Amino acid sequence: MCGIDVAKTKIRIKMLRIESGHDMNFLEKYFGLSHQALYKWEQLSNATLPSLDNLVALSELYDVSLDDIIIRRVSKEVAA
Repeated sequence: MCGIDVAKTKIRIKMLRIESGHDMNFLEKYFGLSHQALYKWEQLSNATLPSLDNLVALSELYDVSLDDIIIRRVSKEVAA
């Protein structure tokens, strides 16, 4: 079974933000969200990811595909 690797996706979101030169103040204005909500997207201590709408907005902001943001977890189980 495949799914989203939450920790790696959070790291990717943070890397994209840093590489773009945007700070949390910019994202707060861009998304209309609080610092706390935005930090949850990057904090490894919780499982909160952006909504699908916000993931699409991030992909547009950073000019990358959703596949470049979302890191998939691949199951090692093989179907019999």
